[in-house]
Amino acid sequence: GKMISLRVLFRSKEIILPHDGRNKSAATDLNYSDYLIGYGYRVSTVNSPANKLLAIEACNQLLYKLSIDESCDAFINCLANYEKEYDEKRDEYKPTPVHNWASHGADMFQTFMLAYNKGLIKIKNINQAPHHYDTTGNYG
Repeated sequence: GKMISLRVLFRSKEIILPHDGRNKSAATDLNYSDYLIGYGYRVSTVNSPANKLLAIEACNQLLYKLSIDESCDAFINCLANYEKEYDEKRDEYKPTPVHNWASHGADMFQTFMLAYNKGLIKIKNINQAPHHYDTTGNYG
């Protein structure tokens, strides 16, 4: 797969935010997108996925196409510790992940996947996977 360095993304003047990048700050009455545009960045946002489980599967499919540099150990650790939430009353797993430190890194990768599938990120020589997820919940 193609090696991606997260360091390269920070040199860019283009930033891709998750859906909540449109939320306004109570302190400034600006959203993150407006704030970053004010500093000269080009900003895009991606919608939250219509179906979290399909989005997780789409992330898994994209991971098979990529090689991630071992210097991204914090990110790799997030993915390794991303897990479903357990409902002790029902003695079963919920269809949603635990919201903790690991979910933040996984959600960052989900934003990357959504941006990639939306055409906002181009990766040369990426291995082609048979499935594609879009923000409407279509998968196939």
